[in-house]
Amino acid sequence: MDELFFALCYVCVVSWLLAGWFRIPRYALRFQQAGYSYSRYMEWLSSHRAEKTYFQMFLIGLGVLPFGYCLVGIFTLNFLFQNLLLVTVVYLVGVAFIVYFAPRDRAESVTSTRRTLRLIVIAFVIEIIPIAIGAQVVLDCYALLRDPNNSPESYIVLGPMVVVFAILAVVIAGPAAFILTRYTIPIANLLNRSIDRGRSNKKP
Repeated sequence: MDELFFALCYVCVVSWLLAGWFRIPRYALRFQQAGYSYSRYMEWLSSHRAEKTYFQMFLIGLGVLPFGYCLVGIFTLNFLFQNLLLVTVVYLVGVAFIVYFAPRDRAESVTSTRRTLRLIVIAFVIEIIPIAIGAQVVLDCYALLRDPNNSPESYIVLGPMVVVFAILAVVIAGPAAFILTRYTIPIANLLNRSIDRGRSNKKP
């Protein structure tokens, strides 16, 4: 049961990575249309009604989730463990639901320039960082719980705490990474500039 629980937590966290990757090309397109200008891109984010509403609603949900989990989730741990697959399916359907209703524009594709492709690749890597942190928390929780040096008494105390941290990683890390996806392209652009400057400085 422990192995299944932590494996499903890991799946739930990583599902947000795929959701973020799905959104990155759209932001890359808008950044490209803004002439790779951070100020113009941020102006588009703030003036696009659907994008602004979606961000605000998601941000409110992200702020409420941990409190809702603390008030309700702790009292439903027995149900969670008895219905792990069902809860996971419902969670993944919720992720798909959030991605499906994310703002979309008319069908346009990113112009495949070398710079834009580099930005997308770097943005993909940036998106991995918070997800990797959440996934590592889940793995660390599992390793801590399976430590053979734990006594039965410590397991009784440690077990619920570890489970709580693992679930919080799923509840917070994944959605937080997803809502910050809109900023990965500008950050990638800054990193790309630093890389280009480093290369130019190395040239004789």
